[in-house]
This record gives sequence, structure tokens and C-alpha cells, in this order.
Amino acid sequence: MAAAVSACGGGSGSGPRPTGPFTAQHEALFDDAVDFIETPNALEGRWLRDWEQDTSARVSEANVIALVDVLAVHSDTDVERRSRIRVAARTVQVLLGEPPGSELALWVAEGEPGYPTVDGNASRLLQKRFVAFLRWQQVDGGRVRPRWHLSPASSQVLARLRMLIDLRSGAATARAGTSSGSGGSRAR
Repeated sequence: MAAAVSACGGGSGSGPRPTGPFTAQHEALFDDAVDFIETPNALEGRWLRDWEQDTSARVSEANVIALVDVLAVHSDTDVERRSRIRVAARTVQVLLGEPPGSELALWVAEGEPGYPTVDGNASRLLQKRFVAFLRWQQVDGGRVRPRWHLSPASSQVLARLRMLIDLRSGAATARAGTSSGSGGSRAR
């Protein structure tokens, strides 16, 4: 894989671009899955630590984080005769990065780790708002696909995300300020 390239391409049809190799850590974080944890404050012990670590890592590694409304959940069969599910979503608000458009098609195939979280859960997904964490992965033929994870857009989840995104943005601003010699203040 080539060296890191710029994050999500935007404008003039350039499309999304991977920011580096898609690692085993990314595979675990962007697992083409849905979690339904609306109240992380109700978690305790290891479950809470795992949720906090995974959420923090997703914020650090995502190319795009956006609020999305799930519009449809479709099933079909691929050429290997595996069931695939497509989650169609509309971007409502971008929290970080630049999505490839306002409509997203998020796929997961039977046998992949995230499949059981989507299969049979259409009623829990449809017409609901989620946070979409996206990271671009280059696959065969140079094609780029979104790898994803959805979390409920509850007030507790959003409060934690906004804090983590601010920390990520502040760290990026501080690095830019250090490398350019400027003060690194950021307009809001």
C-alpha cells in the first residue's frame, strides 16, 4: 500500500482516499457493525472501559464521523451466494472529516463479524439516528470502500464524542502550531 495520502477527498469528484494502511486495529474498530448502547453511563467495570477505549480509538482513527439517519435496510446475495445487507443512511450532520456525499451505503456480508449485529435488527435501525464512524479501506483493484461502525446518537454518546473530537482537533491544532511556529488558536 502506498504511503499515507490526504484524508477524505472532497470536491471535484476526487472521492475518499485511505489515510494509510488498514490495520488489524482498524478491522476491530471499523467492524461493519452496530452497537445499541444508548446509555454508556449504565455500563460498569470492563464493559465501560471497553466502550470508552473503543469509542476513543474510533474518534482517533476515523476519516469521517457523522450523524446519520438510517433510511433503509436491504438484503441480497453476492456472487459467492453469501447474504449481504446494505444499510442506506443520510448524513444529517458532519462532526469530523468530509463524507463522500449525503447518502451512504454501508455493506456487511454473512460471515463477517458485524453481520449478526445488523441481521434481524432492521426495526432497531430504521428511521433512527446513529453516529457513523467511517474509515476508508483500499481493496482489490484500487477500489475504496467505507469500513464503518454505528452507535446510537443518544445524548450520552454525543456528549462523549464531542469531548473526544474536541481533544482530537485540539491535538491536531497544537501539532500544526508547533510545526508552523504559530500559536495554534482555533476558531469555533
